[in-house]
Amino acid sequence: MNKRKLACFAAAPLLMALGFFLPLMLLPTTLSFIGFSLVAMAQEIIMFGLPALLLLKGLGHQGANRLITLKKPEPMDAGLSMLSAVAYVLTGSLLGAIVYTMLTSFGLTIALPEAIIPKTPAELLAGTLAIALVTAVCEELFFRGALPLLLKRKLGDRWSVAICSVLFAVLHFSLVGFPTLLLFAWLIHRLYRVKQNLLLPILFHAMYNFSILLLNYVGASPGISLTLLSVAVFVLATRFNLREENHEVHHPGL
Repeated sequence: MNKRKLACFAAAPLLMALGFFLPLMLLPTTLSFIGFSLVAMAQEIIMFGLPALLLLKGLGHQGANRLITLKKPEPMDAGLSMLSAVAYVLTGSLLGAIVYTMLTSFGLTIALPEAIIPKTPAELLAGTLAIALVTAVCEELFFRGALPLLLKRKLGDRWSVAICSVLFAVLHFSLVGFPTLLLFAWLIHRLYRVKQNLLLPILFHAMYNFSILLLNYVGASPGISLTLLSVAVFVLATRFNLREENHEVHHPGL
């Protein structure tokens, strides 16, 4: 391995550590929503976006070309991905509620993650850019892109996907949300494998995050009927979106 590649592989985890600890060390404890969004955007770029690019550079031009397939998606694929993402918001909430009930039934005290609530159109716009779009691009490039390709070289397809999915869920630091995030990660790994287009996982991820922001912005509290309907829509949209699974071409990165 030449010095340039070694430097790329060494710099990636250092940037991840910097992205994780820098906001804790340098920023005030209270921020406006827009300030929080800007910090979150910078943290995502430092912690996941730049490390993904470094890993791809270390893997070489051929590896990057085999992995990063970015093309305009078919309208049906894009529509189903967005529909599935929106429906998964309430599906994931239901799963989280079940996990929370199970854990608290054993006498455990579980701290729920603080909701991100934009209160003005400007805050919603800032959240959409930073928390929905930039987060989706950086995390998909890292967790569904560079890291699986790197791990596959030693561990094979299944272990690389499993490790990336677990790591994705763990790094969100939510015990209640862990099953929801793990299923989320596995699902969009499958979506990328089947459709061979990283834009679709990015679109799914961005739409999921935006839907949560929008629900928080309008203060919506969906009932059980709408939640169960969302579960049905999620299952149907996802199954239809992955309908070509049995005819997929093996992707070298997954």
